Amino acid sequence: WAEAEESFMRAIDLDPREGGAYANLANLLIDTRRDAERAVALLRDAADLLPGNPAPLNSLGVALKSLGRFDEARAAYEAAIELRPGSAPFRNNLGLAWLQEAQRRAGAGEPQGAAEARARAQGLFDEALRIDPTA
Repeated sequence: WAEAEESFMRAIDLDPREGGAYANLANLLIDTRRDAERAVALLRDAADLLPGNPAPLNSLGVALKSLGRFDEARAAYEAAIELRPGSAPFRNNLGLAWLQEAQRRAGAGEPQGAAEARARAQGLFDEALRIDPTA
């Protein structure tokens, strides 16, 4: 992993406007469960440099969710879906984030809020299955 990280950092140094290098480094950090805060910053840069590409936003959602920043994670997933409405995996990720919100609300003694969050999650899972039954 160290060599890959060095390569991505070198790519960023060589061309600071290459959003893919930021996203790749961030995804490496996420995959190796290291420095999610740094991954968030890198993915925000990648999203700015690649404004029409939803992948950095989806990865941003993953990183934010790993930090327990669920509202921000859902917003990132929603932004990714806006750019690629036909993505079943993005909808699944957003659905999982809503399930976590349902658990949070249930634990906070908010049964109505938990039910609403579960319903949103189920709707997203249903949409994902309609888009791609294998997703």
